[in-house]
Order: sequence, then structure tokens, then C-alpha cells
Amino acid sequence: MAQRKSGDSSQAKKCAVCSSGSAVLPRSCSVVFSSLPFPSSSMRMPLFAGIAHRMHDNLYLLFRILVGFLFLQHGAQKLGILEGGFAMEGFMGFIGLCELAGGIALILGVFTRLVAVLGTILLIGAYTTVHMKGGLLPIANKGELALLYVATFLVLFTFGAGKASLERALFKKELF
Repeated sequence: MAQRKSGDSSQAKKCAVCSSGSAVLPRSCSVVFSSLPFPSSSMRMPLFAGIAHRMHDNLYLLFRILVGFLFLQHGAQKLGILEGGFAMEGFMGFIGLCELAGGIALILGVFTRLVAVLGTILLIGAYTTVHMKGGLLPIANKGELALLYVATFLVLFTFGAGKASLERALFKKELF
């Protein structure tokens, strides 16, 4: 990192990606690259790092909305909505309603972390009670989608609703 020396009138160098901080490389950038190891300040920025850094809020918004839309569809399918009806029967009807509501919440960006925790619990339960009967490996027991949802919910739990969310717009912060 380049820092000002006492008596030095030159300006501190800024992040090559977002123009913040006091380093030439994004290792001082607090948004995306703070955890990446950059051994020297003369090292070049990784390919696509600049565009990824500039677009990370928009890409995360797209990610959250897509996960919400797909989760909503799974709930609608369980409830029979996609076939033109509505059947809230038993436990699967309750699960379908939870998936439908969770998908809507993710799309809007409200209670994202809560939906992520509940979705993770739901899908680990589905994997262990339904899919594991067909074997341990996800490819053999058709549980790939359940585990992929667990991975996406862990990402959603980690990052929350993001900057573009109804929760932030209404409350100026994330509640969950």
C-alpha cells in the first residue's frame, strides 16, 4: 500500500477499480477484493476483476431474484397453481406455501436471511428424508437440486438482501 510520508505533498494512490482506499490494487477495496491475496502492489489485477467489482450489486440482485423466482415456481408446482388449480393438501401443501412465500420474499428482498435459514433447513430435511433413500450421492438419488438450493441459500444468508431490496428501501437497513 502506498501511504503518505510526512512532508510528502503527493496524493495517495487509489484503488484501480473503485478509486477508493490508498492502494493501486483492489486489495484495499472493502467491497469485493478485501480477502483476495495480492502479494505485491505491482501485481496486475485479475482478468474481469474490474467489471465484476463494478457490477457486483447488480449481479447479486439478479442472483437473488432468480433464486426467488425458481423457489416460487417450486412452491407453485407443489400447490398445483401451475396446472391451473390450487390444492393445499397436507404437509406438502404447507411446504409449497412456504416455498411460494419464500420465493416472493426473495424477489422483493425482504427477510432474505430468514428465508435462507428456513430454506436451508427445509432442503436439508428434504435431502435426508427423501433423497438419501436412493443412495448417498446426489447424482444417484436425484438430490442435486436440493443441495444446490442449500448452497444458494448459504450465499443469500451470507450477503443478505443486498443494496437493492425492499427491506432497505423501507427501513434503511436489513431487519434479518
